[in-house]
Amino acid sequence: MLDTQTYTPRLKALYASTIRAALKEEFGYKNDMQIPKLEKIVLNMGVGEAVKDTKKVKQAAEELTLIAGQKAVITKAKKSIAGFRVREEMPL
Repeated sequence: MLDTQTYTPRLKALYASTIRAALKEEFGYKNDMQIPKLEKIVLNMGVGEAVKDTKKVKQAAEELTLIAGQKAVITKAKKSIAGFRVREEMPL
């Protein structure tokens, strides 16, 4: 199990060690607080075929979990829309 107090994500460590220095040099920032910082990265996947086959949603969630390294959240429909063939609580 990872210790959350000492763990630093790979991208954040790379940004802190390499990218911040390159940005400071390239744009001539005088103060470290002027350098832009990453707050969060959002990954999104639209699965349009989910209306016909719910297995596609599960497969997409598994793939996104492998890419991101954390469990994907499956969004469910809030209300039914007949034109889109979507029912309430259907995974999208």
